[in-house]
Amino acid sequence: MCRRRTFPIAAALCVLAVTAAVAATAQSPVKASAKNEVIPAAGDDWFAWSRSRQKTRGPYDLYAQRTGGKAFRVARKAYAGGIDGTTLAYQVILGPGLGNSDLRLLDLATRRAKRLPSGINTTRWECCARNSGNWLMFSRARASGAGRQLVLLRNLLTGEQRVLDANQA
Repeated sequence: MCRRRTFPIAAALCVLAVTAAVAATAQSPVKASAKNEVIPAAGDDWFAWSRSRQKTRGPYDLYAQRTGGKAFRVARKAYAGGIDGTTLAYQVILGPGLGNSDLRLLDLATRRAKRLPSGINTTRWECCARNSGNWLMFSRARASGAGRQLVLLRNLLTGEQRVLDANQA
């Protein structure tokens, strides 16, 4: 008899606990403006995102902000990739339209560009960079998306490069 009464009480307590946990993790905007804000990246003490110049569509400019600090523009026509420590990896659109794109690295603390080794940026579309230590993972394809698409992992110190995935579009 005691078990019959205990189960509904335990179930009700579990529902209350789950509801409280979900409420505690409910989404709330980090950046909220009248502009379209997309493709965020976060590190230990840094946050980066791209924001449209117009209300609903691009072009997009890349911004970064240290926790508690003031936001600053990193680059025009650019999208966040990843943040490791104070190093931001990002994509810059070159030329008019979607002609080509290259990858860049920026030391967020000093706001100085970091040099990428040759062979990372080509006449193809490089994008979607994620950095971790000396490694940079990114995608390479034609701007049109036609043809072979690669996911590459490159060691920025040794130059070692691995093809993680490849497909024919």
